[in-house]
Amino acid sequence: MSLRKTYYRLPIWLRYIARRVVFFPLDLKDKLSGNRDELAPPRGLIFTGPGDFRKEGKLLLDQFIAFAKLKPGENVLDIGSGIGRAAVPLTGYLNSSAEYLGFDPVEKGIRWCRKAIHARFPNFSFVHIPLQNDLYQANGDAASTFVFPFQEGHWDLVMANSVFTHMVPEEIDQYLGEACRMLSPGGRIFASFFILYDQRNISNSSYQFPFHREGYALMDEKVESANVAIEENFLVSLLEKNHLRIVRKELGFWNTGIRGEKLNFQDVLILEKDWS
Repeated sequence: MSLRKTYYRLPIWLRYIARRVVFFPLDLKDKLSGNRDELAPPRGLIFTGPGDFRKEGKLLLDQFIAFAKLKPGENVLDIGSGIGRAAVPLTGYLNSSAEYLGFDPVEKGIRWCRKAIHARFPNFSFVHIPLQNDLYQANGDAASTFVFPFQEGHWDLVMANSVFTHMVPEEIDQYLGEACRMLSPGGRIFASFFILYDQRNISNSSYQFPFHREGYALMDEKVESANVAIEENFLVSLLEKNHLRIVRKELGFWNTGIRGEKLNFQDVLILEKDWS
């Protein structure tokens, strides 16, 4: 059994403890050295994505600017803000007139963001919303019926980075509709996916999705939300249903096999509301 599968077999609460234990020596070294970055969480607290926290955050900021045309004065809604990977670099880009709001089902991530980010940048707010997800949160409301309790038509950029890759279609459908409802005129959605075009991009990737369902596939049958890939035609049908159109597509190197410093691992779509 692979290390990834072993991790997924752990109860949710034990996954968090396992990470704290594994990274405790490095986190202790950082603390004792006095060199710890106050805007980077301890490694053991990070529960979203691998890689260097600051470097990956900077890559996201570059993509928000280059792909989604984010401007310093625009309002940002961050779906699944995690432990601030995107929020931290945005503190150095958004000006004081811009509003940032992130929400996430994992309370410890929200607590860290409030203490480390909101305390320094009052225009950055973080909301804990307990939604059930078999990768991150054992208890909570269903994401498939969740109505965003935020200001409608207010947000210039709605971000969903590595969110839809942990959702099944009924949840994706709900969130696409809610994200569209949040958009200001001219607003954009930055969303990442694992998009299945045909069998070739499965065989070319170290990420495998062997458990096929109607319109999508799972990496792990026991933990559905671990990683979810969605078929291109099925995704397009969900976008059309929710009055969204693709204005830019950037395939990730999971799909193409081409690596680069400016490339996302996942596939990135920039979406706009079809106002017609």
